[in-house]
Amino acid sequence: MDHSFIRQLQRTNIHLYVVTEILEASEEAVYKESTKADGGFKAKFYATLCTQSNREDKQSIVIPKGCTLAFRTIPLHIRDGAWDLDYFPAESVRKMAYVADGPSTGKLQEVMTEVQYSCRIFPELSPDLLLIILNTIKAVMRDKNLLQELRQKMEEVPEQDDGYQLETESPDLKDLCSTLQHSPRDHLLQLAEGITYVLDALH
Repeated sequence: MDHSFIRQLQRTNIHLYVVTEILEASEEAVYKESTKADGGFKAKFYATLCTQSNREDKQSIVIPKGCTLAFRTIPLHIRDGAWDLDYFPAESVRKMAYVADGPSTGKLQEVMTEVQYSCRIFPELSPDLLLIILNTIKAVMRDKNLLQELRQKMEEVPEQDDGYQLETESPDLKDLCSTLQHSPRDHLLQLAEGITYVLDALH
């Protein structure tokens, strides 16, 4: 338990999880969305996001066969020189992570509500910011190195202070990083959480 990795975890208070279930795409799927001046913007990624928009643009996302769409985890704790799994989290945590809008339809419903919780900030975003996020996700789906860079930056956000600079040399990431840089801290943390969740599903 004296490993440098464990010491860093204890110092930064980063949470570890063990993935116990995953939901994969059984076949390739294509999602096509559009924005119009007199309409709305709607994007689906196992969580429906709707906003009003004043732009006109056509977007499409290809989800390849075998892509991980969602996953379930169990918290891993390291205490007093030993590790253990939190199989039964506190009641408040369970209620927060699994809140359904209607009758449960089994495991799929649980996975969907988990995604809705992790991406809860998205429906509150402005049309412009939502479009920036969507365009960025499209860009990283085409470039694994770009995906890894964005994922690393989003994972670093909770560890940094308010003065943390989100800088990048990648043109496809500059709009998003510049926008997030000027977001309030609580807003930024939720955005980083939601984006990280989507990126983990794409990884």
